[in-house]
Amino acid sequence: MHKFVEVGEEISAYDSEKGAPRRAWTLRNVYINPEFVVLMREDQDIEKQIGEGVNVAGLHQAARVTKIALSGAGNAKLWVTVVGSPEELVERFNERFKR
Repeated sequence: MHKFVEVGEEISAYDSEKGAPRRAWTLRNVYINPEFVVLMREDQDIEKQIGEGVNVAGLHQAARVTKIALSGAGNAKLWVTVVGSPEELVERFNERFKR
């Protein structure tokens, strides 16, 4: 298992001025088993929002984030977004096999 920092979205009360729910970004620890990773790619949508000044507590504006698909039961996939580039994540996952 590898520990990463997940970028999570929390939806709160409805904002009638914007016509949409209020959203806040949070950071929390997540543990990922590399045997269940089926795909990784940059999450350009979140990176763009962060670059435009959307506040994600504790995250630098230049931070890179990666969306990871994890295999689940049957054909189901669970998606998580974590701090770090896809290249950095591959390197961390591969550290285990270098030992």
